Amino acid sequence: MVGSSGVDAMKENWLRAYRRTRGIGLEELASRTGVPLDVLEQVEGGAMPEAEKLKRLCQALEADGPGVPVFRHLRTAYELLATVCGNRRIVHEHDLHSDSEQVELFWSIVGHIQTIDMVWQDLGDASRHHEAVRLSDLMRESERLGIWWFGLATSDPGDPTSTVGLVYATAVGAGRLVER
Repeated sequence: MVGSSGVDAMKENWLRAYRRTRGIGLEELASRTGVPLDVLEQVEGGAMPEAEKLKRLCQALEADGPGVPVFRHLRTAYELLATVCGNRRIVHEHDLHSDSEQVELFWSIVGHIQTIDMVWQDLGDASRHHEAVRLSDLMRESERLGIWWFGLATSDPGDPTSTVGLVYATAVGAGRLVER
């Protein structure tokens, strides 16, 4: 895990990079996504919106097509593994209550991801699928507990020649980082 400055740099840059590539302003993005302008401004500053707004933003950006890495709502174990494994580093962050069952599950899933990542490059498609199936039970449990997962694979702010996989877990309805 990198220090918070590396995480903050990735969180600050992903939305701004998307807008610059698409040539749109914050006002137009707010109109397209239905996410309030002040929330988008906070996201560009490195904050993460509550789960529903982040999901809506990610869905709108994903539908716009390829071009710039954006946070994606990761609904399955395979999506989670495919997004973060195989990068030079994996960064993980959450906004879950520190003494909750959710945090225990978060760390269990992160541990599985790190273990799988160590051999990711050597695994064929069948083995990757097998590992995703093994992780699926934990993903279903996290959904039951109200955890949504988001991820991003992008260039490393500290070393643009390498990539970083960022995984972010948030509790549905938490809204602790950006409220509106």
